[in-house]
Amino acid sequence: MPYEITREGKSVHIAVTAKEMKQAFLDGGRAFLHLLSGDKAVHEQEKAEIVIQAATLHELYRAWLDEIMLQSSAREILFSDLSIFVIEKTGKDFVLTGSAVGERIPKSDPRYASFPVPPIKATCVEKNGFTCDIHVKTP
Repeated sequence: MPYEITREGKSVHIAVTAKEMKQAFLDGGRAFLHLLSGDKAVHEQEKAEIVIQAATLHELYRAWLDEIMLQSSAREILFSDLSIFVIEKTGKDFVLTGSAVGERIPKSDPRYASFPVPPIKATCVEKNGFTCDIHVKTP
């Protein structure tokens, strides 16, 4: 598994290490999806485009995770996978363009009850590759 999930009570820590930034973001996002869907089967029926920008790599990582939660909640889609087409520096900002696919589920579905709150802390630093961490609280 390209990430490690550690649970302590209602806190969850996800640690990701990758050689490339794109892979670190994908692995962190997929680990976050795992928290959202658990081991439940999710069909790839709906697609959401994601375009975000931020001034720093750290802020971009946080915005990536926040956008996954926002799109999932707003569109009532439980995502099963992510794609990142490009992460690039344009001027003084980083821009990430990607997508998420999943299954439309109503908010009344019990799977929504298990959604964690948005990340309390999300960091990603470049040091001998990329090390990214996510800290969330679960219901």
